[in-house]
Amino acid sequence: MNDGIPVLGDLLRELPPVLRWFLRPELTPYQRWFPADDHGEVDAGLVRQAFAEASRNEELSALMPLMAHTEKRDGTPPHPATGSSGAAYLFGGEGRSLNPGADIIGPLWMGKNVRVRMSTLIVGPVLIGDDARISSNASAVRCIIGPRTRIDDGASLKYSIVGADCFVAGKLLSEEASRTNGDPITFECWFKSPGWLIPRRLRVTVPRPKMGCVIGDGCRVGKGVLLMPGTVLMPGVIVREDAGTIPVGIYSQEDLNRLLSGR
Repeated sequence: MNDGIPVLGDLLRELPPVLRWFLRPELTPYQRWFPADDHGEVDAGLVRQAFAEASRNEELSALMPLMAHTEKRDGTPPHPATGSSGAAYLFGGEGRSLNPGADIIGPLWMGKNVRVRMSTLIVGPVLIGDDARISSNASAVRCIIGPRTRIDDGASLKYSIVGADCFVAGKLLSEEASRTNGDPITFECWFKSPGWLIPRRLRVTVPRPKMGCVIGDGCRVGKGVLLMPGTVLMPGVIVREDAGTIPVGIYSQEDLNRLLSGR
């Protein structure tokens, strides 16, 4: 924790080496993981440079070969992006299954055995962990998706981080949707300090770069759910399908249940 705000190490307990290189565990969810300008827009040149540096790093180079040089899953057709000029910034993907009807724009790194279905949109910078699944008509724009996570049909992620072993069927809204790009964010959350007998509800203000949501390991977000920009789910939180729109905040399961029971 950092002044009551969880750090990424609290939320993402399984960080493979490539994800750890981009996502330092001591960062808070409100700090950018990709190079950006003062308005929160991606700096394309710096992002490509960051991916290239990672691919040359002694510890990561074996995990980040160019995708054009790795083997796809047997029996799957080649994806056109892996043979285009943009393939210079597509890394990893051993044993991948990329539907040719998916739109893929790098920079992108994916681990082993990732599956991307038809009519999916991926716009980098994007990092996808081993054995992740992105289903038809889903979109992932400038996101990190942890190992073994499933993004369901029609789900939408923008500027978001999703941990390992998650299931996301809803929409993780970004600041583009809320039109509050770059404004500070103020919300109230329950916090418990070791010296407190009971949790206290505190008002928090944090700087808010362009961002979506940060979802801890093992969470489930049901279909039809809208998570507002800046929302953070602690590991293991389940947001059921009838939860509707979840306002910005930092939620444990107890906090979320308290919110929903008060409606």
